[in-house]
Amino acid sequence: MKKYIFILTTLVLILILTSCSTNQQPNKIIETTEKKPTIEPIVLDIVLSDKGLTFQREIADYINPEDLETHFDYYGLADIAGKCYHFVKDDQLEKFTIDQANSNLLGPNGQVFPYKLIDGNLTIEALSLVEKLGLIIENYPNLRIIKTANNNFKKAILNGTAYADYGKKQDKKFAEKEVDIVNIAEGFALIIIDDKPYLTSEQNLTIVQNEFEDKEGAATVEPPLVLAWDLYGNKSEQVIDSLVDVVIPKWLSLQNVNGDINDLYRPQYTENVRRQGAKLWVLVNNSFDPDMTTEMLASCKARQNFIVQLIQYAKNNKVDGINLDFENVYLKDSDRYVQLAAELHVATKELGIPLSIAVTVPEGSDNWSKVFDRKRLAKVSEYITLMAYVVQ
Repeated sequence: MKKYIFILTTLVLILILTSCSTNQQPNKIIETTEKKPTIEPIVLDIVLSDKGLTFQREIADYINPEDLETHFDYYGLADIAGKCYHFVKDDQLEKFTIDQANSNLLGPNGQVFPYKLIDGNLTIEALSLVEKLGLIIENYPNLRIIKTANNNFKKAILNGTAYADYGKKQDKKFAEKEVDIVNIAEGFALIIIDDKPYLTSEQNLTIVQNEFEDKEGAATVEPPLVLAWDLYGNKSEQVIDSLVDVVIPKWLSLQNVNGDINDLYRPQYTENVRRQGAKLWVLVNNSFDPDMTTEMLASCKARQNFIVQLIQYAKNNKVDGINLDFENVYLKDSDRYVQLAAELHVATKELGIPLSIAVTVPEGSDNWSKVFDRKRLAKVSEYITLMAYVVQ
């Protein structure tokens, strides 16, 4: 009997041990998956000029030249289909050929500028473009500054913490430190300390220079002229008011996308105007055709054809000036119209006659008013003629 009890007890113990062994979970190896915080350093590409400061948060090896135009008063336009790029600065026109095989712009004096097409836009290698414009380029870690020699940042005194990254993880404390201000927005300021970009609270700054210094001298104001537009320009015996300085007959119009113009001239009309002591500027318009104008403005060849014909007309007929009167132009062509005016101004200045540009009042539709970049057009002409008249 004792023998059976021992065997039964042994079996129960074996079953218990087996059950415990089956239910026991193996030890797990726990791996740490927590990542270190990402550090996003502050990177700034700054353009500084008399007109102020702009910046981007990345530094590119190639720059769209249009991004610098409004800062440094030059005018450039690429015609990819026509394989040309026209560049105007200081009333000098340079014509570049686009060498698509080697991705270079080939200049008239052996200049070679590497370029890239980015999103359909022509961009030029940054150092080449800056040298072409006669600008200064300063390169530091995470910071590039493009400027002229006489431009400086706004200044401030920093007391407090500044961060070298946007996540505010790399901090440093400063006391009575002079800094350059890049931008202030929503209570925070982008600043430069010892050629490095930082982020700090606006409250930590004491401004010591509120605005950019005005580098431009006082403009020379010419006496106003009294102009008289003549819609038909066909009355050779009309009496001109003694107050009128200039008569502008509407004789010329753009004829096609190739830039051709008509050749209307009335010598007896001109003689009558001059006999009464007034000058004669000829008006040229775009036939108020926005589609034709778009194609013409986009083409280097068409713009130059237009200018060559217009200047030859002025020489042949000894007109005293030109009035450019493009209207009903698509808003997208605003920069192209400025480019045409800049290229035309090179030619009129060489000829020694004034270029005037007709504009409407600032408020109005896209095609008839907003398209006019009046400030830039004024820089490439002697006169802006405001169409403030009432047609009767």
